[in-house]
Amino acid sequence: MDIAQSHAHDASTKSKAAGTAMLLALAMLAACTNSTPSAAPTAPEAKRTHVYRIAGPYDSITLDPALANGIEDSWIVGTLIFNRLYTFDAHGILTPELATAAPILSNDHQAWTIPLRTDVRFHNDRAMNADDVVFTFERVRNPATASWAADTLSNIEAISAPDSHTVRFQLKKPQASFPAILTWPVFSIVPRNEVLVAGNKWGQRTVIGSGPFKLASWQRGSQIKLERNAAYFRKGLPKLDAVEISFNVVAPVALERRRSGEVDYAWFDPGSEEMQSISADAALSATMRSATGITSAFLWLNTRNIDALKPVFTYTATGTTDVSHRKQLLGRGGNGAVVINMT
Repeated sequence: MDIAQSHAHDASTKSKAAGTAMLLALAMLAACTNSTPSAAPTAPEAKRTHVYRIAGPYDSITLDPALANGIEDSWIVGTLIFNRLYTFDAHGILTPELATAAPILSNDHQAWTIPLRTDVRFHNDRAMNADDVVFTFERVRNPATASWAADTLSNIEAISAPDSHTVRFQLKKPQASFPAILTWPVFSIVPRNEVLVAGNKWGQRTVIGSGPFKLASWQRGSQIKLERNAAYFRKGLPKLDAVEISFNVVAPVALERRRSGEVDYAWFDPGSEEMQSISADAALSATMRSATGITSAFLWLNTRNIDALKPVFTYTATGTTDVSHRKQLLGRGGNGAVVINMT
């Protein structure tokens, strides 16, 4: 598979689900057919190993979903090693992942009940159950964990497990956005007992998920290697045998590695010299495809004193100075676009 990508940096001060383009590309790894010979063929011909190689511009600090905050951390955790209760499909529709169906909402709109799959096993071959799900969310809520997403769950009154494969979230008040929050990589489900036993080694030396790939090796600041999870609950997936991600690869080097075929995936800022070079390269630009993705970005503001934000925000498109309208604009999402190059 030939892949290069134009990826715009988010201008907000805090991005909690950055790397949408990377998430999209990684979600399609199972369909990748790029092959690299593992050895010179003999008689009969040696088995070929399918490895997908990525050049990333940043580093990976932790593989603990509750603490994963950087681009590399988030997409490795949320897409490759772990699973979430729900995800969004290519059309932006909420889709069950570890759940078996859409969440069931109570009549008072304050309780969400979620049925869980019964065929999910963690990488150590232990079956996932509702206790793992409850533990995952309670751990993020626990101040001792110091997760950046703790406040996101502040509307939860209680989390319970009615049975071994059902989990219920009791909210303090109705929250229509709650199911969408469950798709965030930070809420990837972790194995309760294994996390407790690992202690401070969890997310560093001990990494056990249920996703399509499991950790093979990790050279801090340099490279991470993931190997295929043969017991993945989605039968027939992944089709790749391994994924290798190199860290801290600057754009000019990434471009040369991509052009030489050393890596299958690299991404660059739109308007950069690298993107201009790609556009001028018929072999690379011919593989350009556009794709739509979902990302969440946060700009933390104190809107109690909206007038204090006047020097910061100017709405030239509307020309309005109405305070209520400016509040509306501050809460409005926007559309973005990325380019994914695939064959």
